[in-house]
Amino acid sequence: MIRKALSVVVLTVIGLAAVGCQKAVYLSDDNQVLSPQSGRGLVERPNSPIPDAPMPVGFVVVESKSRSHSTSAGRVVEHYYQGLASKGDTLNFYRTHLTGNGWQRRSETNVGGIIAATFAKGRETLELRITNPRDVTTVRLNIRPLVNP
Repeated sequence: MIRKALSVVVLTVIGLAAVGCQKAVYLSDDNQVLSPQSGRGLVERPNSPIPDAPMPVGFVVVESKSRSHSTSAGRVVEHYYQGLASKGDTLNFYRTHLTGNGWQRRSETNVGGIIAATFAKGRETLELRITNPRDVTTVRLNIRPLVNP
């Protein structure tokens, strides 16, 4: 009887230890499983939703919050992307890939842990906002026609 009770206690302790060793699972706002980035830096996703404003590999589109349409003045885009990269790696990715696609950086701020950057290209402006609540990095990308080009 004592041996059986001891076996139950040992198995319970082992089971609890195994549960404690599980990796955390992070989900996007649309409940998509997010995968941690592998290696250093971020790379461009080959099938990005916006070719001249690419999304990093490992990030997902938050469809429930993302919108886009065209007007006679140009594109109107509000996209949200989420992933597990750091804010710094995410900002460096966009600095590199946006300027590589013809966008010119106009401004950049980091206030209260929220990174905001503005870019311009032709008759459009792109506003980028990067936040990292609860270990998930969120990118809000807005493209709008310039009001006074």
